[in-house]
Amino acid sequence: MKFFRYILFSSLICCLSSGYLRVLADTVQPIATKDRSFAIYSIPHLQNWSVTNQVDKTQTRLRQISIPWTAQLQLSNRTGMVLTQSNAISEFNLDKLDDQGKSGLTLQGMGDMRLKIKHQLFDSLMLIAGTNFPAGKTSVDPEADEDEVLKHLFDDTLDFQTGRLGEGWAFDIGTAYARQLAGITFGIGANYLYKNTYLRQLLNDPTRKVNYNPGTDISFTSGFSAGSVLQFRSDFTYIIHTRQTIHGTGVFDKEKNYFEQGPDLLIDGGIAYKRQRLKLDLFGQLLDREASSRPDASKSNRLDIVDRNQNNRRIYALRITYQTGGRSTISATVEDKLLEDQNQERVASVLSYYLDSHFQLTSPIGLTLGLKISNGRMDEGQTRLSGYGCYAALTTGF
Repeated sequence: MKFFRYILFSSLICCLSSGYLRVLADTVQPIATKDRSFAIYSIPHLQNWSVTNQVDKTQTRLRQISIPWTAQLQLSNRTGMVLTQSNAISEFNLDKLDDQGKSGLTLQGMGDMRLKIKHQLFDSLMLIAGTNFPAGKTSVDPEADEDEVLKHLFDDTLDFQTGRLGEGWAFDIGTAYARQLAGITFGIGANYLYKNTYLRQLLNDPTRKVNYNPGTDISFTSGFSAGSVLQFRSDFTYIIHTRQTIHGTGVFDKEKNYFEQGPDLLIDGGIAYKRQRLKLDLFGQLLDREASSRPDASKSNRLDIVDRNQNNRRIYALRITYQTGGRSTISATVEDKLLEDQNQERVASVLSYYLDSHFQLTSPIGLTLGLKISNGRMDEGQTRLSGYGCYAALTTGF
């Protein structure tokens, strides 16, 4: 019973804290950090994409090296805290004869620091609270064309490990409740995320800055899990976004309603078969975004602060995990991702293959490795995508 509650609690916390789950196979849990009162680890990622436009015969090459780190501290058997931070170097190259001036662009910096505390009041009830410390980079250099790199980091198709580096101060508070009835574990949760106003550049005019209020997010999550050898699970998350506003100088003296993002509905579910050392997972995810509005969308009064991707997303994946001798875990995954716009027109499709592994070298030290290869198309098949990603790290705990 406690095992199913732990699984459901973990799923609910992921939905509540991140807004939506990323169904990827490059997040094998570092086994060396489990059951440790203190653990600190970093899993650097290298991602490389080649985007070829078959109409104008150009090729855009994007590369990012991200170095996130995580520190976990178990304060008691019911209370734990997690501190995370990320650094990244992103490169942009455009191979085109008449645009050599924008080749070799680079954007680098450190991200914000995030603290999250989880406390289990009872076996069935957990409280979650967190805060975002604005230590990361929040401005770009217009002379170095860093804004050109930034626009690609938010692309849902490419799934870069690190998009936005820095933003304003924020805090969130939430709760999750799980209970087992007739062999089925049910769970519900809610989360409130407050994001404070901070100074931000305009993407279409990086020399100017305005006070940007990114709004507040309120999310509700429910889910269930059942079975032992054959396991079923599903989660439903509904996210409400309040309006985003800007306030600056001159024509922006008064607060202006900048962007009204529609609610998001996330449905995540899967079936798993577990037998001794072998586990098969078939899972999927549907992200449906309702229509958003831009009150300032006129040509003479359009301000670009954030590059929004309001695409709906569908993901289907099959994962095979095998544990060898209790000290090593190998996982292989096939994932199909489809992005559609608000009119249900296809924006992009990507097929990815993952190979992930963890090797327990000694009692406190483990080696984690991963590889991802992707191919796809976008812009009605006129643009071809190909990319790869990899990571490697030593993990430890005390």
